[in-house]
Amino acid sequence: MSFLKIGSCIALVLSITACQNLNGLSRKQVAVLKSQGFVLQQEGWTLGLPEKLLFNSNESDIKPETAQTITGVGQQLTKVDVTHLLVNGYTDNTGAAAYNQELSLKRAQAVAEPLIKGGIPAKDIQVVGRGEANPIADNATPEGRSENRRVAIIVKTQ
Repeated sequence: MSFLKIGSCIALVLSITACQNLNGLSRKQVAVLKSQGFVLQQEGWTLGLPEKLLFNSNESDIKPETAQTITGVGQQLTKVDVTHLLVNGYTDNTGAAAYNQELSLKRAQAVAEPLIKGGIPAKDIQVVGRGEANPIADNATPEGRSENRRVAIIVKTQ
């Protein structure tokens, strides 16, 4: 095999690998996701909002300044044609499971609204309440429960 053919094969393999690492997104889209705080995780490009958007116990309202920040995220994603999102809401483990399920859905909807205002089509946002599933901190402490009252925005690429 000639060096030209070997070089071509290597270039092809490297370009395929690079595309796979981007999960179907362009380099520009990935750059915007990273600039907005998204991190590549097992479920996809995820913006966890615990440090930016913690909910008080038994509440689903977000502050106006937080809504503005989320609207800005929506605007940035729209600019690079990233519009298919999954918005997961969560609660801590206090209260009844059925109530927490409903509350987590309301939290996810509260975050979806400013994304829509930022230009993400409502039909492209899947809003899900996860209840008390998948805690990221220990529910035995007030601090841990506070961290578990959160919303995550995930870019759907598949």
